[in-house]
Amino acid sequence: MTQEKNAQVAKIAVGNEKFVELKDSMREQELVMQIQMQCEVARRTLLKVAYNLGKMLTESKQFIKHGEWDAWVKERLPFGSRAAQQYMKVFKEYDENEINHSDVFSAMGYTQAVALLAVPAEEREDFAREVNAKDMTIKELQDTIKNMQSQQMFKDKELENLKAENEKLQKRSNGVIEELENMAKHIDTLEAMKTQAEENKEEEFAKRLDERLANDRQMMKKLESEKKELGEKLTALQKEQDEKIAKVREEEKAKHEKELAKKGKEVETATRNFNKKIEELKEKNSMQTARAKEAEEPANLDKAMVKAEVFLTGIKQDEV
Repeated sequence: MTQEKNAQVAKIAVGNEKFVELKDSMREQELVMQIQMQCEVARRTLLKVAYNLGKMLTESKQFIKHGEWDAWVKERLPFGSRAAQQYMKVFKEYDENEINHSDVFSAMGYTQAVALLAVPAEEREDFAREVNAKDMTIKELQDTIKNMQSQQMFKDKELENLKAENEKLQKRSNGVIEELENMAKHIDTLEAMKTQAEENKEEEFAKRLDERLANDRQMMKKLESEKKELGEKLTALQKEQDEKIAKVREEEKAKHEKELAKKGKEVETATRNFNKKIEELKEKNSMQTARAKEAEEPANLDKAMVKAEVFLTGIKQDEV
């Protein structure tokens, strides 16, 4: 229960001596509780009213002339365009069956339902149930939704950063591999030149080539080391990315399964209601048949009495 509701309860529990005389105290408390209950009923009923308004507004918009919607709302209706848009969004985003039968939405107020429009439709009912949205103030609910969105944005950003880092490392790794290939070709060329210089007795030139080969081989070792390091980083990063993606997929799978379970329950409820309706129709038909038979019995009795009377009349005539 929220602090606001706790405060309301406390007001009743503490007493009302400063407002009414002692003789009127009990009745005043009864009236306060009844008023609060009526306010709660009105709060919940408002969501159904908003849904129905949204349904009618959506239908109305289909035949309002292009560009005349805002003017039509202002001139013809007792609320503005912003309220009309919210009503239509409630109709679009919520299901009538949910509003009437969901243990979460049926107990929820209109302003809470509007706040929950910020939550994806497939997650809305579970989120509302998990945070107990029906007992939250609007500010509490809005803050909770913002926190959920921030966490989701953080997860998305984290995955984006991992992907960007992976691409950066992969690009550098490809560059190192290309450098190694070029370096290997260059060393092969230098070795061939050194061999030729040695054959031609060009000792000074062969010596310089040997020094260059030593430097290039040292550079090649560094590139090999960097390649190995980059490979290890890429493997670790890919593993982390795969784990996070797998977690996201598991969450999506769980949501999908919940959605299927929910649809299954809806089908089950619809089937049960259909079977119940069939049984009611059968019972109604049986009652109508029974009533028809009851109605036939007096008629049959009248017919029998008429036949008997005709028969007796015939006998009397014969006796005469």
